[in-house]
Amino acid sequence: MSWIVNATSSNVHTVTFTEPFRNKDWEQWVLNISDVHFDSALCDRKLLLRHLVEARKRNAPIFVNGDFFDAMQGKYDPRRSYSDLRPEYVGPNARAYYDAIVHDAVKTMKPYADLLTVFGYGNHESSVDKNANTDILAAFVEKINEPETPVFTGGYGGWIFWRFKQGDTNRGSSTVKMKYFHGAGGGAPVTLGTIQGQRMLARYPTADILTTGHVHNKWAVTRSREMITPTGRVYTSNQLQICTGSYKEDWGDGSGNWHVERGADPKPLGGYWLRFTCERDHVEDTVKVQTQAMEAI
Repeated sequence: MSWIVNATSSNVHTVTFTEPFRNKDWEQWVLNISDVHFDSALCDRKLLLRHLVEARKRNAPIFVNGDFFDAMQGKYDPRRSYSDLRPEYVGPNARAYYDAIVHDAVKTMKPYADLLTVFGYGNHESSVDKNANTDILAAFVEKINEPETPVFTGGYGGWIFWRFKQGDTNRGSSTVKMKYFHGAGGGAPVTLGTIQGQRMLARYPTADILTTGHVHNKWAVTRSREMITPTGRVYTSNQLQICTGSYKEDWGDGSGNWHVERGADPKPLGGYWLRFTCERDHVEDTVKVQTQAMEAI
C-alpha cells in the first residue's frame, strides 16, 4: 500500500495510504517506537536494526515518539559520564560531539529514510536545545530528508492522522486519530504509568490511539467509553493506549551501575507494532478500519 506524509502544522501530521482497498481484505503495519537513545553505549542497536529490517519487509511507516538521541555526554549536561561515551564520538568540543552523533545516526538510518515519517521531541533533545542552543533532531531530519519521501520533526506532543483513502476520492476513506506525547514524571514502578493513561483519556477523548514513552515501561491497554450521536444513538468507542519501551539496556547483568544502584527495575525493550486491518460492510458500502497493537518481534 502506498503512502505519503503531510504536515498540517508543526505538530499535526497526516499519513495518507492510497489503495483501491474497498473490495479486498488488507492489513497495514506501522512501527511505533520511542526512547531509542541511539548514541548511548547502552543502546541495543541490533534490536533496533532487526525492527527496521522488519519494517522494510512490511512496508511499515516508522514513527519515533521522542528521545531518539541520548545526547548526555555534552559539556552542558550534568548527567554526562565519559565512561558511557562511544569512542567514535570523542571530539575537541561539544559541537563536534553533537555533529558526530547526528552524522552517525544519519548513516545508520539513511537506508530506511523512505519509511520514516515523524520524529517527536523528547526530554533529551529538548535538554540539548535548552542548554547548548542546538537542535540535534532538526539537524538529523534535515540531513536525512529526501524530496520524494519527506521526514518531519513533530512536537513534544502532537497528533498523527493515519488516513486510509480510496483512490483519488474521499469516498470510503477512514481516519485513525493518534495523539502522541513523549511523557513526563517518574517510572511509576507499580502502575507503570497506566493511571496517567486514564487521566489522558479525559484530556484527549477524541483520540483513537494514545501513545507515550519516556518512562521505559511497555504496555498496551484498551479503554472503552460511552458515546452518543447528535440524534441520540448511544454506542461505545475504544481508545488504544500504548506506552512504548526503550532500546537502551540499562540493567546489563544487574551487577551494578547507576540504574541498578538506585533500585530501578529491569525494563522491557522495543516499541509496538500497530496493525491496521479492514472491516468491510458490503450492505452499507462502508469501510471501517480496525487497530490492533502487537509487540515488536
